[in-house]
Amino acid sequence: MRTYSVEEIRQGFTSGTDFNEIFDLFQSVLAQRLKDLELYRLLFWNHGLSPDEIRLFGEKLAQEFPDLAYDVFLWLAAVFKVTTSQHDNFELAVHYYRRAALARPE
Repeated sequence: MRTYSVEEIRQGFTSGTDFNEIFDLFQSVLAQRLKDLELYRLLFWNHGLSPDEIRLFGEKLAQEFPDLAYDVFLWLAAVFKVTTSQHDNFELAVHYYRRAALARPE
């Protein structure tokens, strides 16, 4: 699997439009074991992704790095709180706030 530089990752996560290319990049970044939440935040804010695609990336990231789960779920909630789609994303925001609370109950 190809190794990407941080700048290539930023570019792909920020402006990528093809889901398959973004997914391949994401898989490669996970294989590199990069835990830089700032990079993944760029992915969550990619306007070319659907809510389901964003959820897929966030869920996989939280699964791969359980110590990041709280922050991942908070960011997903924040994204869904301020974005709209064909359906109201408010329920998704609440869902991820709950997941964050479960990830770090204290």
